Amino acid sequence: MKDGKNVATGYAGTSYEDYCKRYDELVASDAKDEYGYYTTLSTEEKDLESLMNRFREKLIGDKYVYAVRDEKPQPRVFPPIRAFYEVRKKIDADPLLGTFKRMPKGGNLHIHTSSTISADDFIDMLIEFDKKDKAKVVVYMGTDGKYKFGQYTILYLEKDIPSNDFWRMKNLSPDQKADLLSHLTMSDDRINDIKYIWDEFDDIFQRVYHVLAVREIYQKYYTEAFKRMIDDNTGHVELRFGPSILKDSNDDEVLGNPYTPDDTDEAKFESVKLINDCYKAAQNYADSLGKFFTLRLVVTSSRKKKEDIKSTIDDYKKDIAWVIKYRDKDEIKDGKESIIVGYDLVSEEDRGWNTNDVAEAFFDNDKMVDVPFLFHDGESCWADNRNVFSAVTLGSVRIGHGINLYHFPDVLEEVRHRNVTLEVCPISNQLLRYTQDLRIHPVAEYMKRGLNCVICNDDPQIFNYNGLAYDFWEIYYSQMIGLGAIKRLVFNSIQFSMLGKQKSTQIDKLQKEWAAFVKEEIKILEKINR
Repeated sequence: MKDGKNVATGYAGTSYEDYCKRYDELVASDAKDEYGYYTTLSTEEKDLESLMNRFREKLIGDKYVYAVRDEKPQPRVFPPIRAFYEVRKKIDADPLLGTFKRMPKGGNLHIHTSSTISADDFIDMLIEFDKKDKAKVVVYMGTDGKYKFGQYTILYLEKDIPSNDFWRMKNLSPDQKADLLSHLTMSDDRINDIKYIWDEFDDIFQRVYHVLAVREIYQKYYTEAFKRMIDDNTGHVELRFGPSILKDSNDDEVLGNPYTPDDTDEAKFESVKLINDCYKAAQNYADSLGKFFTLRLVVTSSRKKKEDIKSTIDDYKKDIAWVIKYRDKDEIKDGKESIIVGYDLVSEEDRGWNTNDVAEAFFDNDKMVDVPFLFHDGESCWADNRNVFSAVTLGSVRIGHGINLYHFPDVLEEVRHRNVTLEVCPISNQLLRYTQDLRIHPVAEYMKRGLNCVICNDDPQIFNYNGLAYDFWEIYYSQMIGLGAIKRLVFNSIQFSMLGKQKSTQIDKLQKEWAAFVKEEIKILEKINR
């Protein structure tokens, strides 16, 4: 109290000069928490960063207009605020998307089988396959409930398709093709009317499951998927992989004959061997382009509550035993290392089994099983979803998503201290309605805290794009990070993946690719900026 008046002192001190000094100190201190602060940039990298910042500032423009919500058309649209499918054309028009497409991206450590290429490419692949004389690729669009609506099927029947409810892929009209696309993606107004997004998400997987269970399609699908990853300048991929029971065709199913799969351990291993064949073909393709490409598989079980918890735990134990039995088979060795590198639980967390509920499955005679864990945990906004507690306690090497980790400061600190890596999937998190405005995605907090983060695309087929460029674009714009942070995210994906002895070779190759990219990208952006 001074002369009967309150005097606020606090950090600002007692003078404007004190305030300015303290303010500058806080800004300088905060800058040290920027994700790229300790990433030393070369002169060329600084030049590229400056050019990229100019393009970003131009797109953002006057920020105040983004608070306008009801005016139509809106005065300006900032893409990270809106659902990806609503603003994709605006992103496509931005020169920096080309930058991120050309950029070497290191690794994609979180992507699911059955969702690895864009829906457009998936449909086109089936159309081309259907043009073969021996194949008939159809999709069920009937309403009698006999089949899953939108279910794709490949037939080798010599007779006609048994029902008009099946659309033949090679005969699709433009309207039919658009209809199919709308039921394979989260990309139109239909999605806004869906009450529970995960139900539709799961339905999409079911629509493609049957056709991908056919050997010929299975092999073609992953061969094409890996080529697209290489074209995207992604050098390492870790697929969340559910071993499949494969068959020659879906003829029996359509004819109404019962199909009994050969549900044995060896039958499941066939899908791994076929994936490995696709991987070898992809390596030859990468070699022809002067690029590198490596693949690893993370075997998964589902969290869905279909049976009682005891049965679920027993199933998980069988799945883990399968991993231990088959991971060291010579047929799937890449050099001296297996392409199977770990185990995970997938599917929705909020309605599925909590990791803690099933943790017993990860122990054998009171000893933890000898399998690396890479758990999907924290893909939730709820503060009472404590799956990240289990992930850390069980020693998960990486955590898929970790969206709600910020609720738990002690666990977050444990993640940072133990160098656990977070697999961040921005567009997936947005379209599954966890972080609809990407400016406030918790990755901002995680990067500020110095956690190891990598950028991944999760389910690009369902979001209808290939590669990692869109996810990097969204992070760059929504978090206002610099090239140093982007570079750290890229190199993290190799540093914290499970490459074993190949890691140093991959990093050396990535460094050379990065240097060449920076040099050429400066020329490209300078030309556009003239």
